[in-house]
Amino acid sequence: MPSRLLDCNEAGCDMLAAGNLLRNSDGVLRCANSSETRAFYAAVQDCAKTPVEASAAAVIRHAAAPVRS
Repeated sequence: MPSRLLDCNEAGCDMLAAGNLLRNSDGVLRCANSSETRAFYAAVQDCAKTPVEASAAAVIRHAAAPVRS
């Protein structure tokens, strides 16, 4: 489950007020739809990984990517 929004700076407040990219839904950041919200939280989680974890995840993603012709 996503973490609750505790605080944000003025630019973050402006972005949330506009509601174009993210919105605050009872303290939880959400995107326009659930698939975008899941992708957003996956990206945030990737940013929190150590360099070793990030490298391993990139190798796995690359290996699992479909071959395009």
